[in-house]
Amino acid sequence: MMPAVTPGEGEDVPPASSKKLSVVQTDDELSRSTQTESDDSSSTSSLEKGIATRGTPARAKWSPRLIFGTAILFLASLFGIWVVLSEQETTSVPTGNNLPLSPMPSTIAPSAAPSKFASGMPSDVPSGIPSFSPSNSPSTMAPTMAPTMSSTITPTVIPFMEPPILERKGILLQTDQPLATNEASKLHSHGVFLRQQNDGNLVLYRNNTSTTGKNNVIWSSGVSLERGHYFTKIQGDGNMITYTGKPDVRTNRTAVWKTNSARENGAGYRLVLSGNGTALELIQSGTPPIRTWSSINGVQPKPGETVIRQSGPLVGHTTHSSTKIWFLARKNSTAVKVVYSQLAADGSSTGSTISIAMPPRRQHSGSSLAELDGLEASTTYTYRVVVDGAPVAQGQFTTAPPPLLPVKFDYVLASCMNVRARQGYPEQPVWDTILEKKPAFAMFNGDTVYLTKGDMNGTKHVLYDKAWQRNLLQRAEVYYSKFVRNVPTVMTWDDHDYGADNSFHDQSGKENSLAVVKALWANPSYGTPDVTGVFYSYYWGNVHFIVMDGRWHRKKDWSQFGDEQLEWLYDQLLNSRGAFKVIISGATMTTYNDLSWIGDFVTKHNIYGVLFNAGDT
Repeated sequence: MMPAVTPGEGEDVPPASSKKLSVVQTDDELSRSTQTESDDSSSTSSLEKGIATRGTPARAKWSPRLIFGTAILFLASLFGIWVVLSEQETTSVPTGNNLPLSPMPSTIAPSAAPSKFASGMPSDVPSGIPSFSPSNSPSTMAPTMAPTMSSTITPTVIPFMEPPILERKGILLQTDQPLATNEASKLHSHGVFLRQQNDGNLVLYRNNTSTTGKNNVIWSSGVSLERGHYFTKIQGDGNMITYTGKPDVRTNRTAVWKTNSARENGAGYRLVLSGNGTALELIQSGTPPIRTWSSINGVQPKPGETVIRQSGPLVGHTTHSSTKIWFLARKNSTAVKVVYSQLAADGSSTGSTISIAMPPRRQHSGSSLAELDGLEASTTYTYRVVVDGAPVAQGQFTTAPPPLLPVKFDYVLASCMNVRARQGYPEQPVWDTILEKKPAFAMFNGDTVYLTKGDMNGTKHVLYDKAWQRNLLQRAEVYYSKFVRNVPTVMTWDDHDYGADNSFHDQSGKENSLAVVKALWANPSYGTPDVTGVFYSYYWGNVHFIVMDGRWHRKKDWSQFGDEQLEWLYDQLLNSRGAFKVIISGATMTTYNDLSWIGDFVTKHNIYGVLFNAGDT
């Protein structure tokens, strides 16, 4: 039975449909009905008289016109009987599931924006927000209603089961620029802009300011019959209902952008009003926010403002007895910790559960890094990050095998990652495919992001805030985010995450690039006390990985590593205990002298088992 819905506070009840079936006849209708019967009777009598005048009725000849008229009358009689039976079924006493629906309240917003949303946040927001959200954020209660279409194209609310979360291929993912509430300008024609209209609707602009542009999407409290449009209503509980095209509860196109935690299905979004109601954050599934919109009242973001407020976790460098967990919590968070334990074969936790605090590192943009020690070799652990008492993300990792133990393992070598919707790469589902292979660890060897002209000033000087945000956008890609929180990772860079295209040792602002790497990753180390760069070495079983920096010391035409880093590499090769020595570079080594120098050194000192891995090839 479909339960009746009582209109909520501030909602209007739509007028009764003009097409509602009535079973009550007025006196005029009864008169017309009686007159019709009389007319039919008169017609019949005249017909009989006409037939009688032509001869004896028993032997009357049937003309074609007479046969046709009689057939019409017969069909009309059958139709009248069917209508009467239909009306009897309609007017029968309702029982059980035949109970009629009560009038439904409309989801249409008033023509002017409600006063309680004047600050971008409902004034009557109920309590119950997870502790990691602002205390005055919207309720965690999920909406119980979703719009549908009536015969008059006026949305009504019908209670039904919680609708599915909108699929990831929504228009909102198709941007890599901050979303501002001001209108787009020719100067920023590449941007995407969000603005609240006087009627309370949210308009998402792309490339131009015209509401009739093909690239614009209206997040409206009204309805449209055009396919591909998205419509949103902010409910009294602070949640936002979004649906596409013609709303219909019988399809999967209706979705809820909830203010509480979305289901951990890796394919959804949720919207959060935060920052005292001045910002809208778009969050993917159970991951941290990937977009923050400035106030829906028109307050523009400050230059250099960080769009992503929370990111991670990420599993960093892992040995046979330790690992590093990286996480970035919101600035207003007071307590961050990681809780971990061993994972049994059946997926349950075993042994004791250990908790380690993750204080923010002010010198690294507030990111946290926890080092988990005392672990067992070749063992899988599960962990979760807890912020202000509420778990916000979880993952797992497997430690390395005992040192120098010959074991078989697979590892990932990846470079050249670029999340750009306008270039046709809004997402990277390949990470799910790789994750299914259960690699031991992942080596990201260069171009983990592509810095753009907007991330540098006119002299190609790398800007810290821009480079930081560019990296967080890649980290927020839903498939990639899932991958790095379940697989140990290390990295080095190449030109595009270091600076400009084909950059060298004289790259302006490279100190900012290095600071971003140290704040975002969890490598074993970064260079040596005397030599700067993103280079280090580590063992996985009996394999010695030697990771090089091919940008910080790169000289034009002759060396990409520089003398000091090459001396460090030679020392690593001479003292290596690995059966194999894998030299990793962010770029190909065949166009510089370094490869021949290393070859001469290996030959001279009878060093065997030397391999090369390179990116950007």
